[in-house]
Amino acid sequence: MGGYGDSIDAGRVLWVDYDSAVSMHPTASGVPSERRDERLASPTPDDNRVTHGCINVSNEFYEQVVKPTFEKGGVFYILPDKASIAETFPEFAQGRAAKKRRN
Repeated sequence: MGGYGDSIDAGRVLWVDYDSAVSMHPTASGVPSERRDERLASPTPDDNRVTHGCINVSNEFYEQVVKPTFEKGGVFYILPDKASIAETFPEFAQGRAAKKRRN
């Protein structure tokens, strides 16, 4: 379960895992020389890994989607970006495939 809280260097953030110090926050709280907005907007994910474990999103996405969605807490999933959904959640993938066959 995630929820908002203060951080030492990024202000108020959405904590994904407080004990591991993993949070979601807008790119505005990053170091300007890292060019986080520019890197997130690039056409490939190859240059998107810029943080030390946190999940950075554009300022607009944070303000328009993340903030209003999770202001009262909630549950969310951070999916791996290397493995397929079928590899990560085989039962879920099988259930979706079965549902498609029925429709």
